[in-house]
Amino acid sequence: MNVEVTVARHFHRVFPFSQLRTAKWILKRNKDKELEPVKLFGYEMPLNARTTVHVLLSLEDEKWIDDQFLLQRYVRQGMVVMDVGANIGYLTLFFCKSVGPGGAVYAFEPEPDNFGELARTVERNQINWCMPVNSACGPSDREARVAFGLNGYVQPDGAGPPNCHMLSLDSFVEQRRIAKVDFVKIDVEGFEADVLSGMSRIIKRHRPVLYIEVHPPGFCGNGNPRKVCSLLQNYYPNLLAFRIWGEVRQRLPIWARIRTSFGVDASMQSHCKATLEELMETTAQRYQLLASP
Repeated sequence: MNVEVTVARHFHRVFPFSQLRTAKWILKRNKDKELEPVKLFGYEMPLNARTTVHVLLSLEDEKWIDDQFLLQRYVRQGMVVMDVGANIGYLTLFFCKSVGPGGAVYAFEPEPDNFGELARTVERNQINWCMPVNSACGPSDREARVAFGLNGYVQPDGAGPPNCHMLSLDSFVEQRRIAKVDFVKIDVEGFEADVLSGMSRIIKRHRPVLYIEVHPPGFCGNGNPRKVCSLLQNYYPNLLAFRIWGEVRQRLPIWARIRTSFGVDASMQSHCKATLEELMETTAQRYQLLASP
């Protein structure tokens, strides 16, 4: 492993609040260089210093993936999970571990570099119950345009010529003859209402638990929190809203931040819990939304 990265790891353990500053320092000095593969949920993820996210994963491993603490009670052995907006696959690995070989994980990612890393990780670990799918998800099957980058997103119609395929989850499930969908995670940079529109049959028939990152109005040209909630309220009696943990943690008293640096516990939910009204009225902040039948 790069000596600078090793030193930074030790520095980070002593000064855990400086993780982003440490990651930027490593990235600046080691841009695109290979990092030591990180162990996530029993799997090995190869990493290059491509973005601060890659470096933060290298520094913090599983501890960086806050979502696991909200989701571990909802994802179980044998389930069928759809990871929409899988990015480079760090949460995909959590799902693969949680459902095991008796389940199935379908990981959708349209951005070429992200998908390449996702597919490489799945192949490296021989996770044959996970299928990476190089496609965006939306309201229908058609060609679309994605803005490239780590947080790639579907651009509004007319933004330029198509550069990726889009599919609806309803058509994917029908074509694959998937009998049951148990859990769907959606993180698509403001395009979440469009993804939900394309899975209406899944919602009506299967009632999967949904975990959605909801973006503020107009985010990347598409964010619409009110529409997201209105699409779900007729089918899900339980809608729980949460603020983003990384943003909440920065506002905690110093003693609370020190405590969380040694691991996130059940207090995360109490710190992050928000109201549905707060989510729908947001003008700038992202929220997590858990919908369960």
